[in-house]
Amino acid sequence: MSSKRSERLLIAVVSIALAVTTISVYWPVVSCEFVNFDDPEYVYQNRHVLAGLSWSGWIYAWTTFDCSNWHPLTWLSLELDGGMWGLNPSGYHVTNLVFHVANVVLIFIVLYQLTNRPFRSAFVAAFFALHPLHVESVAWIAERKDVLSTFFLLLSFSAYVQYTLRPSATRYSAILFFFGLGLLAKPMLVTMPILLLLLDFWPLNRVIWKNSLVEDNGIVRRPIQSLFLEKIPFFILAFADGLMTVFAQRDAAKILAGLTLGSRIANMFQAYFWYLQKTFAPTNLTVFYPHPAENLSWPLVGIGFVIVAGISAWVYCHSRSKPHLVFGWLWFIITLLPVIGLLQVGGQAYADRYAYVPHIGFFVLVIWEIEALRASTKIGHILLCIAVMPALVSCGLLTRIQSQYWRTSNTLWTHALAVVPESGVAHAHLADRLVDEGDHERAIKHIEQAIQLKRSGNLVNAYCNWGQSLVALNRPAEAEQKFLAALKIDGYHEVLLSELSKLLRRQGRDSDANQVSVRHGKALLRQVEKNPDDGNSQLNLGLWHARRGEFKQAVIRFENAIRIAPQSAAAHNNLALAQVQLNLKQEAKANFLKALKLNPELAIAHFNFAAILEAENDRAGARTHFSEALRINSNDNEAKQALERLSTP
Repeated sequence: MSSKRSERLLIAVVSIALAVTTISVYWPVVSCEFVNFDDPEYVYQNRHVLAGLSWSGWIYAWTTFDCSNWHPLTWLSLELDGGMWGLNPSGYHVTNLVFHVANVVLIFIVLYQLTNRPFRSAFVAAFFALHPLHVESVAWIAERKDVLSTFFLLLSFSAYVQYTLRPSATRYSAILFFFGLGLLAKPMLVTMPILLLLLDFWPLNRVIWKNSLVEDNGIVRRPIQSLFLEKIPFFILAFADGLMTVFAQRDAAKILAGLTLGSRIANMFQAYFWYLQKTFAPTNLTVFYPHPAENLSWPLVGIGFVIVAGISAWVYCHSRSKPHLVFGWLWFIITLLPVIGLLQVGGQAYADRYAYVPHIGFFVLVIWEIEALRASTKIGHILLCIAVMPALVSCGLLTRIQSQYWRTSNTLWTHALAVVPESGVAHAHLADRLVDEGDHERAIKHIEQAIQLKRSGNLVNAYCNWGQSLVALNRPAEAEQKFLAALKIDGYHEVLLSELSKLLRRQGRDSDANQVSVRHGKALLRQVEKNPDDGNSQLNLGLWHARRGEFKQAVIRFENAIRIAPQSAAAHNNLALAQVQLNLKQEAKANFLKALKLNPELAIAHFNFAAILEAENDRAGARTHFSEALRINSNDNEAKQALERLSTP
């Protein structure tokens, strides 16, 4: 068998083994639900994503700064999934897993291309595949940007290897192209030009310190100045994307804007220590670690500084004899730099997902250093594998356990509070879920904790949930107090004003309710004027007009909502209801049918359409749709009564 054929066979066998192992460990994530942390904004409450790929979706992807990010390719990827899977989370999870598997295989192939060390490359890829810190990037649908951007980063490295062997404009353009796609998926890749320089240092060995060009093993070696100039277009792309990111994250950066520079630097060392610690002891991982702000643990800061400085000194001392140490350590430090907290965005101190790319270089450092230790002590390869395999198996088991916490929002936030009991964000999100499930007593306990900690992430939403739970528990006076407290923070919060208006009407305080309702209408109108192409805002304003009996204005808003989102069954149903009130029966029937075509499981549309058919004495048609409404919602007493009425001759 020829050497090239043997090489291809080796690559294929190892790649398949890595892929199968990764899929088998991560497969449970496919059955996970959406979670109520970023997933609503990224997927299941985002009409652009759910509508699938379209011209309007394309424009949205390139122009929006939603979720405090500018990442068009991530939006387009989610829109592609949205068109195929809709509200089925399994499809989105499969896509994330496919990209993670592709990244694992690419790491092996690219490292093999770079070093010609198949088994070391395989171990690096295996640890990357199975490390528990990477569960968040794979199991969290909203983190599509992690796995997607890394995919293009690795493709750019593969293209770079080919370029160094045979430089050409076409190959150079391919590197730029893949790098650009990676930036369009996640701006964290802005450090990539520096990573290319690290590759030049080792393992490509392209750096010389003389002005003459030298060729070594088919690779042209150049002075560092020449290699830096070669990367100028990459730095320009990174700088441009960085500017877009700073603009997109201007609001998220305000969360901890008061942090002093000293606190940011101190937290940086604490964060580096945390990532190193969790790399070797990946337990007690969770979705959110609250930033300590000015309440830093100075002993941990000191430990972090000593460890970072100590490793840096060790690497420097061995930089000539062990260049892989320089490569791996600088890769780890540099790729974490954009998210280490010097430019703080969000309320987290650190995050599992931020280790996804940094771990590639760090695992190279570890595996190559283990091999160097083996060679110096003359330990056999089999003994080395026996020593490394328990760590790999442990990672796989911990990853399998960690992925189970992502099954539902309840399991995610319950585990988060077990790890960090003082997390206001975890209390608030768990409360949000409990309110949806009707567990109001437990919800109130978590809301109180979130507000007490003053780190709920959204105080208005917390107070609103508190008020809704008190209403459900028949404690209207207390509920009103919570709604009014929230109004002091945000006087034009749509949901809050709607809930307060309904509460006042139930108490017979129509005058007060009307005042709140008018304010609610102004809030909705402000939202529509701010973003006239937001279908949900048009729909909500139409509902507000309908509740006030202003059906002509409601029709206009519902028609606007349908123009923006033609696939909205709710908009068609509400338009039909308004048309019924205006005695436009035929138009109403047509819109009810459109709503049911778009969503055959929309019980309210079946009921409303059945009511029209009954009024027209179409008893058979009415029975059919009342029956469908009851099938979908077995607790619909009105549908039961209607069927009993229609069964009477």
